[in-house]
Amino acid sequence: MESVAMITLLAAGVVLAAQNPAGAGWPRATHKLPEMSGKQLQMTQVEVRYAPGQASPSHSHPCPVLVRVVEGAVRSKVDDNPETTYKEGETFFEPPNGTHAVSRNASDTAPARILATFVCDSEGPLSKAVPAK
Repeated sequence: MESVAMITLLAAGVVLAAQNPAGAGWPRATHKLPEMSGKQLQMTQVEVRYAPGQASPSHSHPCPVLVRVVEGAVRSKVDDNPETTYKEGETFFEPPNGTHAVSRNASDTAPARILATFVCDSEGPLSKAVPAK
């Protein structure tokens, strides 16, 4: 009887996994990358924590970046795109060398945290300062 119950539980798990292959986590994030040399691609993930009300100075990245908000909400503005608020579980894309004019915690009372995934085809710093306009 125990083996029948175990097989039933396993079968139920397989059915649930087939219905939601990504599990109960965040939705998949996909973005087409710009043309890159491809000779020596490297992925780097960086966690950024923002205290309530904290902001980063204006900057850019030499590589494309896919960002997921892990906690709280952040405000972001890249190039001529509108300033946008992204909430926990949402993702956004930053093109290489785009000017990231706004990058800040959207809340003055709660922390925020993002996970930035860089895909680079060259060595060097992941960020560089951009003078504010």
